[in-house]
Amino acid sequence: MILPVKVTEGEIITHEKTTTTLTRAVHYLSALQASDGHWPAENRSPFFSLPPLNEDGGWGLHVEGQSNMFCTTLNYICMRILGEGPDGGQENSCAKSRKWILDHGGVTYIPSWEKTWLSVSLLHLLNI
Repeated sequence: MILPVKVTEGEIITHEKTTTTLTRAVHYLSALQASDGHWPAENRSPFFSLPPLNEDGGWGLHVEGQSNMFCTTLNYICMRILGEGPDGGQENSCAKSRKWILDHGGVTYIPSWEKTWLSVSLLHLLNI
């Protein structure tokens, strides 16, 4: 068992204490690391990677996340690229997410790097 190191207020942090703490951290993380180099983590459901459509018609970054323009636009465009119609998707999710996007100012409110990603993706889809 690796005991925690507590730094109290006003305590002087020396090179020795820093080295000891860093060494303990490395040992701890090394003990958790699997033989192939990854750190295992529990992922009980697809909700971690695939958050559901929120009641307001948008998507968030995680299962409890509030709807945001980035996730909602990305999900909407991906559904359309994959062949869903304007009113398609489970529970009419394309229409709901399109309404959420328009109600929140439109797709021009996505981050600049998402605009670049979408532009490159469109060029790829059109074989340009």
